[in-house]
Amino acid sequence: MMIIAFAAIWLGCGLASWFWQIRLLGWGTYDALIMALYHFWSLPHLSLLLHGIMNGHLRRLGYRRLLSTVEAGADGETIAPLVKLYTRRSVRRLLAYFSSADICIRGSASRRLDGGIGEWSERHFGWYVVAHAKK
Repeated sequence: MMIIAFAAIWLGCGLASWFWQIRLLGWGTYDALIMALYHFWSLPHLSLLLHGIMNGHLRRLGYRRLLSTVEAGADGETIAPLVKLYTRRSVRRLLAYFSSADICIRGSASRRLDGGIGEWSERHFGWYVVAHAKK
């Protein structure tokens, strides 16, 4: 079994590019897809949004440019890469043509908290939506 891995696959890609890349899985010996996309309901996103509202950055830059500041070196003004966020539901829709898809939320600094709170917050508010799909 060969596995293809994608990270943040939609950065700079349109819908047609996404489906073209999925169709490629049928042409070769690939039968699985692993990808990690930014999670909409993550603590880093909500923190950035709250910080942007409190400091006026959201009003000055707008949502898309404020969101671009999560990338290293981006200031939201002169350098503003496209950043897209996904929910579990939107990822499940993207992977609808696969026979199975396991989707989970991962990536949180709060995992080190005691009493299971860290693991719970990572499962619900982690930075990445990770999907493992099979055709």
